[in-house]
Amino acid sequence: MKKLIYALIVVAIASMSGNVDAKAALQLIDLQFTGQKLQKGAAEVGSSSDIWNQTNDVSNTGLNLNNSTGSSSGVTVSWYDIALPTGSQIDFAKGSLINPEDNAFASPVVQTDANLMSGFFTSKANGVGTTVMTFRGLAAGNYDLYIYSQDQKGKTSNLNFTANGVTGTAKTDGSLDHLVSGANYSKITVAVDNSGILTVTFNGASVVNGLQLYGAVPEPATVVLMGVGGLLVAFWLRKSATKPEFVF
Repeated sequence: MKKLIYALIVVAIASMSGNVDAKAALQLIDLQFTGQKLQKGAAEVGSSSDIWNQTNDVSNTGLNLNNSTGSSSGVTVSWYDIALPTGSQIDFAKGSLINPEDNAFASPVVQTDANLMSGFFTSKANGVGTTVMTFRGLAAGNYDLYIYSQDQKGKTSNLNFTANGVTGTAKTDGSLDHLVSGANYSKITVAVDNSGILTVTFNGASVVNGLQLYGAVPEPATVVLMGVGGLLVAFWLRKSATKPEFVF
């Protein structure tokens, strides 16, 4: 009975430790490109109090990102590599604003995501080539990546990207006034290894209003701790087996 109790205690401690670690590592990062006003609150994921990062810089050598609570996430993102030869740097071709009357989310009824959809970056204006965005400083694990893509009314927008080997696409005519998966946003799940790097490659003339990155779910600490616990229990059982037992 003692042996069983010891084993259960070790497993319980390992399980609790793993759960705490996983929950503590989760965070949401929101990033909006251009836009008439800064997005507030949730998009496809998040809550009403969420805070967004915003940038109008089509050439970026490193942006420090806050998470949705306004605290530093420890993550940076860049889409311009100064180490490359002049003329071959990787960046966005242009940024565009959408007037309220041309923004389907803002007219005639203002939707929650009107600010997010009020501007965008285009990866390559001529539809040729790629733009590479690199996130650094991420914890190893799995992430949900949401990328939003909608041009103004009457214009077709395309989104085609690959993130750490996973492909996402979306296409919309600009008339939608709410978020629709595969139309004005794409969601994929990607894995980040111990390098902490997530690389997103936008192909052709991809329209990008913004993105959300939710994670990480680290490699379960529970598994590691339970393995250690199992070894300790095995050692204790072996040691106990060498001792004589006295019966009174």
